[in-house]
Amino acid sequence: MDIGHVEVEGLAFPAAHSEVQQQSKPKRRRKAKTTPRAKDHFLLMAGLGIDAAVMGHVSKTLKYQVGPLAVGVSAAQELPAQHPFPVEIRAGSADVLWKGEALQVVIGNTRQYANIVQMTPDAYIDDGILDVCVLTAGDPLTTMQQLVSLLLRRTPDHLSAEYFHGAHLSISVPASIALQLDGSAVKLKDYLSKTDREALVHADDVAQVMVTYLFAALPHALQVAIPRAYDDSLFQASDSADQQPEESAQAPAEQKQDQSSQQQKDEQLQDQQQHHGKQSEQERQEALEQVKALLSQGRKVTEVGISANPGKKEAYIVAGSATKQRTGETLPVAVSIGKRATVRRQTGEDVASAVVRTLHEGDTIVVEGKKSKRGTIRATQVVI
Repeated sequence: MDIGHVEVEGLAFPAAHSEVQQQSKPKRRRKAKTTPRAKDHFLLMAGLGIDAAVMGHVSKTLKYQVGPLAVGVSAAQELPAQHPFPVEIRAGSADVLWKGEALQVVIGNTRQYANIVQMTPDAYIDDGILDVCVLTAGDPLTTMQQLVSLLLRRTPDHLSAEYFHGAHLSISVPASIALQLDGSAVKLKDYLSKTDREALVHADDVAQVMVTYLFAALPHALQVAIPRAYDDSLFQASDSADQQPEESAQAPAEQKQDQSSQQQKDEQLQDQQQHHGKQSEQERQEALEQVKALLSQGRKVTEVGISANPGKKEAYIVAGSATKQRTGETLPVAVSIGKRATVRRQTGEDVASAVVRTLHEGDTIVVEGKKSKRGTIRATQVVI
């Protein structure tokens, strides 16, 4: 998959405040960044305007209690205060693509927006470019129609929206306009040098200060495991369609060679399992006790897909789902199984980590390990 990257090119203050536009070179800006809270990447989309303002004021307490309804409460509070703002879009350092007033700017790495509407309908997650949708400002009636369309989950039409795309995009908006990445509001000050932060604090009117964001697509930067049954709708359709005829037309000799190669892999896996399975009776009893404890206390993960970890030898990533015991909610998780993880069967035998390749969709494993906030479990023990 591609991922999106964002950074701040600089601030432009009005002439009354300063005769000099305070801008920095990228390398100098990174050294000057003093907070680790700045988020540099996004997977699905970024937003400037209404959506960021709404997400920035969602009550976390209310969100945990009522879920998505908390976003609706925040929207009801924030929408009356929203107004059009000036926007300038450039393709890198090229000429201006568009300049005007807008209510919302969406930078999409994928066409799906918040799982409700296609704001950037021509975006693919592996095409190496970003797509931009600008909801343009019009009269009050047009503005209301745009907001109603979003609430009704309709894709904006070309009469009330402008569309652009590019691998590198420069977007300038007032510093008062909020930014969100993948649905999480971020703070402008986290992207600024100490000098720029102080200058922004002392500005007479933040809305008169223009900030320029640089958005870039990082092609094929992320490898992922997805279910085989997925319809690939977020990916460029030509890739899978072009490959299927070649695979079906494979020569018999090549098929035999593939079968022989797979047989060798199966034999190696069997040898590894036998090697790891050589345990004394005492060790096996201890292992069996540990298995029983893990089965009662560990996280049960239902497997969806498996991929080798490309960065490590004898390491695998299991994509799946787990049920949250407190709420009963089913959440997606990724289990990272490395060389140091202990992998056992229910009967207590140690097996090689490569045995996870024999799992099928719907199989369950029980995992012990630290879980990150993003749902990744670094396994220390696994029971197949």
